[in-house]
Amino acid sequence: MSFVPAFGRWEDQEATERFFASQPKLSLGSSAIMDADDDRDVDLCDIYKEVTGLEWDDTDQNPNGTCVGHGNAKAATMEIACEVKAGVCSWPGADTAIEPIYGGMRFEIGAKKHGSNLNRGGDGGVGSWAAEWLLEYGILFKQKYDSVDLTNYDKQRVLQWGRNGVPDELEPIAKQKPLKQALLMQDEQQCWSMVGQLRPLVHCSNQGFSMRRNSDGTCDANDTWPHCSMWDGRFTLPNGTKTLRYGNSWNGGRHRRGYLGDPIVVQGKYGPIKLSGCQFLVPLRIVGNMCRSGRETYAFIGVDGLEKRRELFLI
Repeated sequence: MSFVPAFGRWEDQEATERFFASQPKLSLGSSAIMDADDDRDVDLCDIYKEVTGLEWDDTDQNPNGTCVGHGNAKAATMEIACEVKAGVCSWPGADTAIEPIYGGMRFEIGAKKHGSNLNRGGDGGVGSWAAEWLLEYGILFKQKYDSVDLTNYDKQRVLQWGRNGVPDELEPIAKQKPLKQALLMQDEQQCWSMVGQLRPLVHCSNQGFSMRRNSDGTCDANDTWPHCSMWDGRFTLPNGTKTLRYGNSWNGGRHRRGYLGDPIVVQGKYGPIKLSGCQFLVPLRIVGNMCRSGRETYAFIGVDGLEKRRELFLI
Protein backbone atom coordinates (compact mmCIF):
# COMPACT_ATOMS: atom_id res chain seq x y z
CA MET A 1 0.00 0.00 0.00
CA SER A 2 1.41 3.44 -0.96
CA PHE A 3 -0.48 5.37 1.71
CA VAL A 4 1.68 6.40 4.68
CA PRO A 5 -0.30 7.39 7.79
CA ALA A 6 0.70 10.43 9.86
CA PHE A 7 0.37 10.34 13.63
CA GLY A 8 1.01 12.95 16.31
CA ARG A 9 -0.26 11.92 19.71
CA TRP A 10 2.04 12.63 22.64
CA GLU A 11 1.29 11.99 26.30
CA ASP A 12 1.62 14.25 29.32
CA GLN A 13 0.09 12.07 32.00
CA GLU A 14 0.59 14.50 34.87
CA ALA A 15 -1.01 17.45 33.09
CA THR A 16 -3.77 15.26 31.66
CA GLU A 17 -4.73 13.79 35.03
CA ARG A 18 -4.67 17.23 36.63
CA PHE A 19 -6.83 18.68 33.88
CA PHE A 20 -9.54 16.03 34.02
CA ALA A 21 -9.52 16.09 37.85
CA SER A 22 -10.70 19.70 37.51
CA GLN A 23 -13.59 18.73 35.23
CA PRO A 24 -16.97 17.17 36.13
CA LYS A 25 -17.34 13.41 36.44
CA LEU A 26 -19.93 11.22 34.75
CA SER A 27 -21.33 8.28 36.70
CA LEU A 28 -24.44 6.15 36.76
CA GLY A 29 -27.24 8.21 38.24
CA SER A 30 -25.34 11.51 38.02
CA SER A 31 -26.97 12.59 34.78
CA ALA A 32 -29.97 11.87 32.61
CA ILE A 33 -27.48 10.82 29.95
CA MET A 34 -26.70 7.67 31.89
CA ASP A 35 -30.34 6.56 32.26
CA ALA A 36 -31.57 3.40 30.54
CA ASP A 37 -30.74 3.57 26.83
CA ASP A 38 -32.82 2.53 23.83
CA ASP A 39 -29.64 1.49 21.96
CA ARG A 40 -30.86 3.08 18.70
CA ASP A 41 -28.36 3.79 15.93
CA VAL A 42 -27.17 7.41 15.96
CA ASP A 43 -25.32 9.01 13.05
CA LEU A 44 -23.87 12.38 14.06
CA CYS A 45 -22.72 13.11 10.50
CA ASP A 46 -26.36 13.02 9.41
CA ILE A 47 -27.15 15.59 12.09
CA TYR A 48 -24.33 17.83 10.86
CA LYS A 49 -25.72 17.62 7.31
CA GLU A 50 -29.24 18.37 8.55
CA VAL A 51 -27.97 21.48 10.36
CA THR A 52 -25.57 22.81 7.71
CA GLY A 53 -26.76 21.32 4.41
CA LEU A 54 -23.21 20.06 3.79
CA GLU A 55 -21.53 16.68 3.81
CA TRP A 56 -19.34 16.08 6.84
CA ASP A 57 -15.69 17.03 6.29
CA ASP A 58 -13.40 14.19 7.47
CA THR A 59 -10.43 16.56 6.90
CA ASP A 60 -6.93 15.66 5.73
CA GLN A 61 -3.94 16.05 8.06
CA ASN A 62 -1.38 14.24 5.88
CA PRO A 63 1.57 14.41 5.69
CA ASN A 64 1.68 16.27 9.02
CA GLY A 65 1.32 14.79 12.51
CA THR A 66 -1.44 17.23 13.42
CA CYS A 67 -4.09 14.68 14.40
CA VAL A 68 -4.73 16.23 17.83
CA GLY A 69 -5.72 19.48 16.16
CA HIS A 70 -7.96 17.71 13.66
CA GLY A 71 -9.64 15.41 16.17
CA ASN A 72 -10.46 18.21 18.60
CA ALA A 73 -11.55 20.66 15.89
CA LYS A 74 -13.89 18.10 14.35
CA ALA A 75 -15.37 17.21 17.74
CA ALA A 76 -15.91 20.90 18.51
CA THR A 77 -17.65 21.38 15.16
CA MET A 78 -19.86 18.36 15.70
CA GLU A 79 -20.64 19.41 19.28
CA ILE A 80 -21.89 22.77 18.02
CA ALA A 81 -23.98 21.09 15.29
CA CYS A 82 -25.57 18.84 17.91
CA GLU A 83 -26.28 21.85 20.13
CA VAL A 84 -28.02 23.47 17.16
CA LYS A 85 -30.05 20.27 16.66
CA ALA A 86 -31.01 20.40 20.34
CA GLY A 87 -32.22 23.97 19.89
CA VAL A 88 -29.82 25.65 22.32
CA CYS A 89 -27.74 27.74 19.91
CA SER A 90 -27.53 28.79 16.27
CA TRP A 91 -25.05 27.58 13.66
CA PRO A 92 -22.02 29.94 13.51
CA GLY A 93 -21.78 29.60 9.73
CA ALA A 94 -18.55 27.62 9.50
CA ASP A 95 -16.68 24.65 10.94
CA THR A 96 -14.07 25.03 13.68
CA ALA A 97 -10.63 26.07 12.41
CA ILE A 98 -7.90 23.51 13.03
CA GLU A 99 -4.75 25.66 13.05
CA PRO A 100 -5.63 27.66 16.21
CA ILE A 101 -6.25 24.50 18.23
CA TYR A 102 -3.01 22.90 17.08
CA GLY A 103 -0.97 26.07 17.60
CA GLY A 104 -2.60 27.03 20.89
CA MET A 105 -2.24 23.50 22.24
CA ARG A 106 1.51 23.37 21.54
CA PHE A 107 2.52 26.95 22.41
CA GLU A 108 0.06 28.77 24.67
CA ILE A 109 -0.83 25.61 26.63
CA GLY A 110 2.09 23.21 26.14
CA ALA A 111 5.03 25.62 26.21
CA LYS A 112 3.80 28.63 28.20
CA LYS A 113 1.55 26.85 30.71
CA HIS A 114 3.18 23.43 31.13
CA GLY A 115 6.80 24.22 30.26
CA SER A 116 7.04 21.79 27.35
CA ASN A 117 9.52 22.26 24.51
CA LEU A 118 7.50 20.11 22.10
CA ASN A 119 6.74 23.15 19.93
CA ARG A 120 10.44 23.58 19.12
CA GLY A 121 10.62 20.61 16.79
CA GLY A 122 8.61 17.85 15.17
CA ASP A 123 4.85 17.45 15.02
CA GLY A 124 2.19 16.43 17.48
CA GLY A 125 0.55 17.33 20.76
CA VAL A 126 -1.44 16.16 23.76
CA GLY A 127 -5.19 15.69 23.69
CA SER A 128 -5.82 17.31 27.06
CA TRP A 129 -3.72 20.33 26.03
CA ALA A 130 -6.08 20.85 23.09
CA ALA A 131 -9.08 20.56 25.40
CA GLU A 132 -7.48 23.14 27.71
CA TRP A 133 -7.02 25.51 24.79
CA LEU A 134 -10.65 25.18 23.75
CA LEU A 135 -11.96 25.77 27.27
CA GLU A 136 -9.60 28.60 28.18
CA TYR A 137 -9.19 30.38 24.84
CA GLY A 138 -12.22 29.27 22.84
CA ILE A 139 -12.96 28.63 19.19
CA LEU A 140 -12.06 30.28 15.92
CA PHE A 141 -14.02 29.28 12.85
CA LYS A 142 -13.11 28.71 9.22
CA GLN A 143 -13.71 32.30 8.19
CA LYS A 144 -11.84 35.58 7.73
CA TYR A 145 -10.72 37.58 10.76
CA ASP A 146 -9.38 40.95 9.67
CA SER A 147 -5.87 40.19 8.36
CA VAL A 148 -6.07 36.42 8.96
CA ASP A 149 -8.18 34.26 6.65
CA LEU A 150 -8.92 30.82 8.13
CA THR A 151 -11.53 29.87 5.54
CA ASN A 152 -9.35 27.13 4.06
CA TYR A 153 -7.13 24.86 6.13
CA ASP A 154 -3.45 25.58 5.46
CA LYS A 155 -0.91 22.79 6.06
CA GLN A 156 1.97 25.26 6.27
CA ARG A 157 0.20 27.65 8.61
CA VAL A 158 -0.70 24.84 11.00
CA LEU A 159 3.00 23.97 11.38
CA GLN A 160 4.01 27.62 11.78
CA TRP A 161 1.40 28.21 14.48
CA GLY A 162 2.46 24.92 16.07
CA ARG A 163 5.91 26.47 16.56
CA ASN A 164 4.98 30.05 17.47
CA GLY A 165 1.40 29.93 18.73
CA VAL A 166 -1.77 31.72 17.71
CA PRO A 167 -1.39 35.40 16.70
CA ASP A 168 -2.19 37.62 19.67
CA GLU A 169 -4.79 39.56 17.72
CA LEU A 170 -6.96 36.44 17.44
CA GLU A 171 -6.97 35.40 21.09
CA PRO A 172 -9.65 37.89 22.29
CA ILE A 173 -11.88 36.84 19.39
CA ALA A 174 -11.54 33.14 20.24
CA LYS A 175 -12.61 33.78 23.84
CA GLN A 176 -16.02 34.93 22.64
CA LYS A 177 -16.98 31.32 21.76
CA PRO A 178 -15.82 28.98 24.54
CA LEU A 179 -16.99 25.48 25.23
CA LYS A 180 -17.75 24.99 28.91
CA GLN A 181 -16.28 21.69 30.10
CA ALA A 182 -14.58 18.46 29.03
CA LEU A 183 -15.89 15.17 30.36
CA LEU A 184 -13.55 12.16 30.60
CA MET A 185 -15.01 8.82 29.51
CA GLN A 186 -14.13 5.90 31.79
CA ASP A 187 -15.50 2.98 29.80
CA GLU A 188 -17.33 1.82 26.70
CA GLN A 189 -20.83 2.17 28.18
CA GLN A 190 -20.26 5.85 28.90
CA CYS A 191 -19.04 6.29 25.32
CA TRP A 192 -22.08 4.47 23.94
CA SER A 193 -24.49 6.53 26.02
CA MET A 194 -22.84 9.85 25.24
CA VAL A 195 -22.86 9.32 21.47
CA GLY A 196 -26.45 8.12 21.81
CA GLN A 197 -27.29 11.50 23.32
CA LEU A 198 -25.81 13.34 20.32
CA ARG A 199 -22.43 14.03 21.88
CA PRO A 200 -19.28 13.42 19.78
CA LEU A 201 -16.15 12.15 21.51
CA VAL A 202 -12.46 12.85 21.03
CA HIS A 203 -10.32 9.78 21.55
CA CYS A 204 -6.55 9.70 22.02
CA SER A 205 -4.81 6.36 22.37
CA ASN A 206 -2.11 4.12 20.93
CA GLN A 207 -4.54 1.54 19.57
CA GLY A 208 -4.08 0.95 15.86
CA PHE A 209 -6.11 -0.83 13.21
CA SER A 210 -5.81 -2.53 9.87
CA MET A 211 -5.78 -0.32 6.78
CA ARG A 212 -8.48 -2.46 5.21
CA ARG A 213 -12.15 -2.73 6.18
CA ASN A 214 -13.83 -6.07 6.74
CA SER A 215 -17.16 -6.82 5.07
CA ASP A 216 -19.05 -5.66 8.19
CA GLY A 217 -17.31 -2.26 8.19
CA THR A 218 -14.88 -3.01 11.03
CA CYS A 219 -11.10 -2.88 10.86
CA ASP A 220 -9.04 -5.37 12.84
CA ALA A 221 -7.37 -3.91 15.94
CA ASN A 222 -3.89 -5.18 15.11
CA ASP A 223 -1.57 -2.17 14.94
CA THR A 224 -0.15 0.68 17.05
CA TRP A 225 -1.22 4.26 16.31
CA PRO A 226 -0.22 7.14 18.63
CA HIS A 227 -3.23 8.96 17.29
CA CYS A 228 -6.18 11.26 18.00
CA SER A 229 -9.52 11.18 16.24
CA MET A 230 -13.23 11.10 17.09
CA TRP A 231 -16.24 8.84 17.55
CA ASP A 232 -19.02 10.20 15.32
CA GLY A 233 -21.77 7.58 15.49
CA ARG A 234 -22.97 4.36 17.10
CA PHE A 235 -24.41 1.30 15.39
CA THR A 236 -25.31 -2.33 16.07
CA LEU A 237 -24.14 -5.03 13.68
CA PRO A 238 -26.49 -7.84 12.52
CA ASN A 239 -24.95 -10.24 15.07
CA GLY A 240 -25.77 -7.82 17.91
CA THR A 241 -22.27 -6.38 18.35
CA LYS A 242 -22.41 -2.73 19.38
CA THR A 243 -19.89 -0.46 17.66
CA LEU A 244 -18.78 3.15 17.53
CA ARG A 245 -17.73 4.74 14.26
CA TYR A 246 -14.13 5.90 14.06
CA GLY A 247 -13.82 9.12 12.07
CA ASN A 248 -10.23 9.48 10.87
CA SER A 249 -8.46 12.45 9.25
CA TRP A 250 -6.37 10.85 6.52
CA ASN A 251 -6.97 11.99 2.93
CA GLY A 252 -10.51 13.02 3.84
CA GLY A 253 -12.77 15.86 2.80
CA ARG A 254 -16.38 16.59 1.93
CA HIS A 255 -15.95 14.36 -1.13
CA ARG A 256 -16.19 11.43 1.36
CA ARG A 257 -13.27 9.53 -0.14
CA GLY A 258 -10.32 8.70 2.10
CA TYR A 259 -7.42 6.41 2.86
CA LEU A 260 -9.78 3.41 3.02
CA GLY A 261 -11.12 4.13 -0.46
CA ASP A 262 -14.57 5.18 -1.57
CA PRO A 263 -17.55 5.51 0.78
CA ILE A 264 -19.51 2.33 1.40
CA VAL A 265 -22.73 1.22 3.06
CA VAL A 266 -22.89 -1.92 5.22
CA GLN A 267 -25.99 -3.50 6.69
CA GLY A 268 -26.56 -3.12 10.42
CA LYS A 269 -29.11 -4.76 12.69
CA TYR A 270 -31.39 -1.72 12.50
CA GLY A 271 -30.62 -0.47 9.00
CA PRO A 272 -27.85 0.65 6.66
CA ILE A 273 -24.63 2.10 8.11
CA LYS A 274 -22.86 4.73 6.02
CA LEU A 275 -19.06 4.84 6.06
CA SER A 276 -16.93 7.43 4.29
CA GLY A 277 -13.46 6.54 3.10
CA CYS A 278 -12.14 7.69 6.49
CA GLN A 279 -14.62 5.85 8.72
CA PHE A 280 -14.81 2.34 10.13
CA LEU A 281 -16.58 0.55 12.97
CA VAL A 282 -14.99 -0.48 16.27
CA PRO A 283 -16.63 -2.99 18.65
CA LEU A 284 -17.34 -1.61 22.11
CA ARG A 285 -14.88 -4.02 23.69
CA ILE A 286 -12.04 -2.31 21.81
CA VAL A 287 -13.51 1.13 22.57
CA GLY A 288 -13.33 0.26 26.27
CA ASN A 289 -9.73 -0.83 25.96
CA MET A 290 -8.90 2.48 24.29
CA CYS A 291 -10.59 4.43 27.09
CA ARG A 292 -8.73 2.60 29.82
CA SER A 293 -5.30 2.48 28.17
CA GLY A 294 -5.29 5.92 26.55
CA ARG A 295 -7.11 7.74 29.40
CA GLU A 296 -7.94 10.56 26.97
CA THR A 297 -11.40 9.93 25.55
CA TYR A 298 -13.64 12.89 26.27
CA ALA A 299 -16.71 14.90 25.35
CA PHE A 300 -17.03 18.66 25.19
CA ILE A 301 -19.94 20.09 27.15
CA GLY A 302 -21.54 23.22 25.77
CA VAL A 303 -24.22 25.68 26.73
CA ASP A 304 -26.88 23.08 27.57
CA GLY A 305 -24.78 21.22 30.14
CA LEU A 306 -25.61 17.54 30.42
CA GLU A 307 -29.27 17.77 29.50
CA LYS A 308 -30.78 15.10 27.28
CA ARG A 309 -30.62 15.88 23.58
CA ARG A 310 -32.55 12.87 22.28
CA GLU A 311 -35.72 11.36 23.68
CA LEU A 312 -35.37 7.65 24.31
CA PHE A 313 -37.86 5.18 22.89
CA LEU A 314 -37.74 2.44 25.50
CA ILE A 315 -39.77 -0.75 25.10
